[in-house]
Amino acid sequence: NIPVYTFSGGTCWLTNSVVVGASTSTSNNWGVTQGSSDAMYIYNCTISNNQTGVVRTSGTLTVTNCAVFNNGDDFWGSSTTIDYCASDDGDGDHAVNISPGATEATDWAAAFTDYANGDFSVKDTDSPLYGAGTDLSAYFTTDIAGTTRSTWDIGAFEYVASGGGGVSIIPIIMNHLQKMRAN
Repeated sequence: NIPVYTFSGGTCWLTNSVVVGASTSTSNNWGVTQGSSDAMYIYNCTISNNQTGVVRTSGTLTVTNCAVFNNGDDFWGSSTTIDYCASDDGDGDHAVNISPGATEATDWAAAFTDYANGDFSVKDTDSPLYGAGTDLSAYFTTDIAGTTRSTWDIGAFEYVASGGGGVSIIPIIMNHLQKMRAN
């Protein structure tokens, strides 16, 4: 059982990424693990369906503007700065409760265009993710699909009004992983 992303050594940045696991019932199925990094920054990511979404084992970990949900545990480890994130555990400062109702799947359907089929784009302006993040333009200005961030939505996708939704994340993820391997 291998984590989707594991970072060790130096300062690491993970931005505009979708990290989806295979199962929430498998031990050590972690979405993002900060191994022995000095510092790690996770900005505007969507992390779902893992035993644990984000794991901190050492160093400094900062998670901002991320949608971390439908994991056995969204965050594990102490001394993690979590700010402007949406989770079903209500973790961090300025937290957005992504599943306030009685049925989490219904709440996730209100936040994402089609989460059940892997479309984690922001559904519409009524989504709890819309405009709920903080401005990180000092670090980057676009989302995973290259859309300019203006309202700083939580998660990997910025809401697009014209034709909003219907985004296929598989080619985007594969392109992102190829770029990571090239570096």
